[in-house]
Amino acid sequence: MESLAALGLASNILQFLDFSGKLISGTVEFYHAVDGATSSNRVLEHLSKDLDHLCTGLVPAVAYGSGLGETESEAPLLPLAQSCRTLGREFLAVLEDLKVKSHRKRFDSARQALRSAWKARDIQKFDNQLGSYRSQIAFHLLVLLVSGPSSFGIYAVNEAAELRKGIVDSIKQAFGQQGISEITDLTKGDKIQLPTNLSSQLSNMITASALLQKQFAIIDSLQFSRISEREDNIKRAHPTTFEWLFDTKSPIHDADKRPLILDWLKTGSGVFWVSGKAGSGKSTLMKFFYHNKKTITALQQWAGQRNLLVASYFFRNAGTAMQKNQQGLLQTLLYHIFRQSPALIATVCPSRWNQSPPFIDPWSPTEVLQAFEKLKEQPLDFVRFCFFIDGLDEFDGDHLDIIKTINTFASSAAIKVWVSSRPWTVFENAYGYNVGFRIRLQDLTRGDIIRFVEDRLAEGTHFLRLKATDTAYANLIREIVDRSDGVFLWVFLVVNSLRRGMTNLDTICELQKRLRKLPLEMEESFQHILDPTEEVYHQQAARLYLVRLVAVEPLTIADVLMFANSNHDFALDEYVTEIDLTSQLSLETTKTRILVRCQDLLEFDCDSRLQFLHRTVKDYLETKDMQNLLDKRAGQDFSPHHFICNSKLLQMRRTAHFSEVWDVFVEDFDHALKTFWPHAHIMELENRLDYRLLPMLDRAAWKLVQERRRRWPSYARTHHKGWLADTAAENGIKGFLPHSIGIGFQTLSDEGTTIALKAPLDVALQCMRSNYRLEIIQRLLDMGADPNETI
Repeated sequence: MESLAALGLASNILQFLDFSGKLISGTVEFYHAVDGATSSNRVLEHLSKDLDHLCTGLVPAVAYGSGLGETESEAPLLPLAQSCRTLGREFLAVLEDLKVKSHRKRFDSARQALRSAWKARDIQKFDNQLGSYRSQIAFHLLVLLVSGPSSFGIYAVNEAAELRKGIVDSIKQAFGQQGISEITDLTKGDKIQLPTNLSSQLSNMITASALLQKQFAIIDSLQFSRISEREDNIKRAHPTTFEWLFDTKSPIHDADKRPLILDWLKTGSGVFWVSGKAGSGKSTLMKFFYHNKKTITALQQWAGQRNLLVASYFFRNAGTAMQKNQQGLLQTLLYHIFRQSPALIATVCPSRWNQSPPFIDPWSPTEVLQAFEKLKEQPLDFVRFCFFIDGLDEFDGDHLDIIKTINTFASSAAIKVWVSSRPWTVFENAYGYNVGFRIRLQDLTRGDIIRFVEDRLAEGTHFLRLKATDTAYANLIREIVDRSDGVFLWVFLVVNSLRRGMTNLDTICELQKRLRKLPLEMEESFQHILDPTEEVYHQQAARLYLVRLVAVEPLTIADVLMFANSNHDFALDEYVTEIDLTSQLSLETTKTRILVRCQDLLEFDCDSRLQFLHRTVKDYLETKDMQNLLDKRAGQDFSPHHFICNSKLLQMRRTAHFSEVWDVFVEDFDHALKTFWPHAHIMELENRLDYRLLPMLDRAAWKLVQERRRRWPSYARTHHKGWLADTAAENGIKGFLPHSIGIGFQTLSDEGTTIALKAPLDVALQCMRSNYRLEIIQRLLDMGADPNETI
């Protein structure tokens, strides 16, 4: 049972205890009616109905007990609910008996009738029972509310959280401010005096929490895979970098170069544009400002007493569709907005708000656009929005379209937008006129680059000695800054080269030679890095670059663990299941070996995923000349798609090989399988797919399912003999069965231990279940499959 359902049960128990206590004490509230026996009988009838209704409220806990007992804090409510229900039935029997007596004996009032029903010792007994139950429900409520607040979706200060705090405080006070661990005797009910309004407080909290859970469910529906990946992977600005943009006394603010950033944040409107060359640090700047407290302080001055909501989106051209299209932009902004102000959801998304749970339907482009129209209609005296949108040049589509979307946002007095992009003509035409509310980043970062270079080089003791003894030190720093033209990425590459020189104890003169050998243009700099790579590493480096270029999903260390294996079909070897893909030593060794071969151009992010140093590296490696060079170095027999298929199959086989199969491995298996198919599809389109991979995949999938079903007989996942043919066809692999004509299709026995050969047409006719079955049958017949073939 959900946590809210457990609270609902607790509320029902409290109401029952409250009513029962008044019933035996004679203080229960009576209905007004005419005097006489008929009146007393009618009152007793009302009491019986009320009590029966309260007892019925305890029934769901018994009926669905297995669900309620899912967590340690909820399970104790079951026996307590049952005990209350049993006691309630005793009270109902008394009331029924009184109703019968009221027909034979006239009572002056219903109160008199109740008093006549209870003997002194019964009152004491019932009072002790109710007191014990009161102590127990108070304790269990305390456990529910203190130990698991996140279960109720209470993550921030809100109505539900405030109500929860009030309930917890009142229960603790009833227990004498004891902590949960100190409460041991729950039988002394006479010592527990609960607030009279506790039941209504709990009911209000449940209502507020249910509303919050509905809001959170809709917020979760806006999320998509890797929604924050791009922002997370942007390195934080070097200490003190960009701080000068907040300093109104900085000399950079003189004359026409003065960027009025603070002015725009505090009082401006429309669009503020950061333009900059590739690698100049635009994304780092955007992340810096988005998370800076000074930014929020300045924006709050603009918002005044209104609610300020700030959201961001970082385009990523090398990412998934949702990381570079308008749908991803709009969903991400809504996600950030609703997380800060869930109350907006009902107004901005009325159609989704009125849906029935679980609110998991995908958001359509029309729906998100309508949501933003509603957002713009919010009263100007209620809310202000500021959006930070990085990398407009990385938008996958017509850039005029994204400019139109930005301008639509900014047309509202309640919304302003900070954007960044390369200085392309389309953006110059849109925002270049906005003097004062735009900056050219590479023109303004000289001081930041000096600090970065000095700090990074100073990490080496050799350089500190050079600084202290060689007067040419200052000239070296100045030359780096002058040659950089404000491009941080170029500076990063230079500093890395110089640090390698310092490891070799280079002199200042030798370091200057290193500096001057690095070309000024980024593309030439990348080539300069590629060329000195030791020739023995050329093939492996080229293969790694090609694999990273074609990968449809981020590459983990496990994905490239076999990069140096000379056997292109390594996933088919029997021994590979013995490879430990999770060994920390093995993973760290692989990471080091890869970085040595691809120094400065590839790196591992915070989640140990292999990434290009910068988008410009990817752009450069995708040029025709570089593709030809990489293909030549990698070898004609190398296919990056084939490598990824083998790598994913290796991981699936390894997962299935575990004797202990937990959910995390099933998720890993499914993720690897999902990534396997797009690369296999490309291979088939190129007529290069090695169909031997598929039967091995079939065996791994069968083993995984059988192992789980052996341990959990109720496990629903199945694996039928046509699973491979069905799954392959569903993922665009239409040539698998036709390829088996005359050879035979390998199917596993029910035990999975032996392989039987079947005619591919028989497999399509007898085993396939997918919607592609008829298409595959027709294709087989067109290719000459014999209906009478036996293998």
